[in-house]
Amino acid sequence: GIGGTGNIVVTESGQSLFVPAPKVGVISRVGAGDSFVGALVLSLAQGLEWSTALARGAAAASVAVTKAGTGLCEATETEAVAQGLNAVSV
Repeated sequence: GIGGTGNIVVTESGQSLFVPAPKVGVISRVGAGDSFVGALVLSLAQGLEWSTALARGAAAASVAVTKAGTGLCEATETEAVAQGLNAVSV
């Protein structure tokens, strides 16, 4: 990830994808990276496309920063945010 700007990934086929970070009120950055990686890997393990996995990862990180300390993001919150995100080729 590239902080509050968004996230970028280069797939095994060489495609570069970017998804902007949604604007949220940051309470704590603790766990944002872990939430991003967890949602990304879970999505790929479920057979989802890279663009969807990247959006879910960005959404999980964004939800995570709205929680105090190590508060967890919920799947329903993450999915709601992910619906508004679109990965683009860069």
